[in-house]
Amino acid sequence: MMLISRLALAILSVLALARLLPGYVGQVFPRDYETVLIAYSADQEGLIFKHYRSGNWSYSDERGNPLSEDEMRAALPFAHIHELERLGKLPAEVAGWRFDPEAAARHGTRMRLMPRQLDKPDFSLYTLMESMPGAKGLQTPPDMFRMTDRIEFIDAASNRIDETKSQRYSQALAEAGFTHPARLVGDNASTQKAYDNGALLVDAEGRVFHLWRVHGEPRVMRTDTVLPPSALAIRVLQLPSREYHGIVTLPDRVLLLDWANHAAHRLPLDGHEPSAESLAVEETPLHWEFSHTGHETGIRQFVLTDRQFEPLLRHTWHEGDADAGKRAIRATVMGFLFPFRLEFQIDERTQRKPYFNTFGAPWWVTLAGIASALCAHILWCRRRHDRRPHALELLFVLLTGCFGAITLAVQGPLMPRHQDMTSAPLQP
Repeated sequence: MMLISRLALAILSVLALARLLPGYVGQVFPRDYETVLIAYSADQEGLIFKHYRSGNWSYSDERGNPLSEDEMRAALPFAHIHELERLGKLPAEVAGWRFDPEAAARHGTRMRLMPRQLDKPDFSLYTLMESMPGAKGLQTPPDMFRMTDRIEFIDAASNRIDETKSQRYSQALAEAGFTHPARLVGDNASTQKAYDNGALLVDAEGRVFHLWRVHGEPRVMRTDTVLPPSALAIRVLQLPSREYHGIVTLPDRVLLLDWANHAAHRLPLDGHEPSAESLAVEETPLHWEFSHTGHETGIRQFVLTDRQFEPLLRHTWHEGDADAGKRAIRATVMGFLFPFRLEFQIDERTQRKPYFNTFGAPWWVTLAGIASALCAHILWCRRRHDRRPHALELLFVLLTGCFGAITLAVQGPLMPRHQDMTSAPLQP
């Protein structure tokens, strides 16, 4: 029993060290890497790069020519329409298209999809507000719904199920052919939007359904779109252009559901991993722009498409040799000191699950670090406890590296040596 208690305490200590210690040690290494945002200038028929380093922005075109901030704005009028309007510098036309501020705003969608959005807490409670509110405008409803073997509406004030409303909406779903339990649900609880687009539901068979609340009554659309079991998330959209109802994330691709019939359109993102890379989506009246990058990779992929998502241009940006060298040194040193790290982040809207990650160091560097931790633990045991470490302790350090060595140095051996009770006489 004592061994189990000491082992459990040691494991908790290792987890705490794996979460905290790499962050403190990593501050030794400067992380002023260059970050680049990429956009397409229709007038110049080329790319514009926005460089960010150490709190400062600079701009250039794809030929490397530096641009001032005003030149950058003029080259990207759709992205900076409000600034140009305040300055009185809106263009008359862009690439032969007569510039229409209303059309530019209507087709000016910007979205950011982050890996942590796929791992937010799932409370299984969703909002369905009135989609036709009239003069009152959009308002937060007094209840929320959940999906069990039916749809249930729960009053927020009393925490009681509204049976009448639940039966009415459950019957509407059943008549549309919905099969419980629901696999995915997508809603948008914000009232800060031009209109409400209801909620998207994926039933047990993977079929997409669209549910609205119209004048208090359910309206259900059964679509022909069936998602594979690997689908990770579905999100309802309220685009000003009303061209797409929702966005679906799968492990290896992203889909948009069109307005006409919820048909799925795959975004042309080669090699994109939604669970590991962030995705930026920019819409203009002429094109769609997509940019995706992984955390601390130093690589960004850019894709320009027409309005039908046919690729027109692809570009891959790599960070400079100096930044790549600094990143490699940091990875090598951190990989030698720590065999892994524990990532767990809590912010206002997202709680990530614990993840064990490495630092990207060569495998032999990590093994050398573990061997050094083993040697340090053996020396500590001989000098501090005048004994050889137990095989269980060696295995513990072998699996946890320096985290285990530090834990055993502070906590003491997992298998402490007991004093022989018969070796000394009892004192009166």
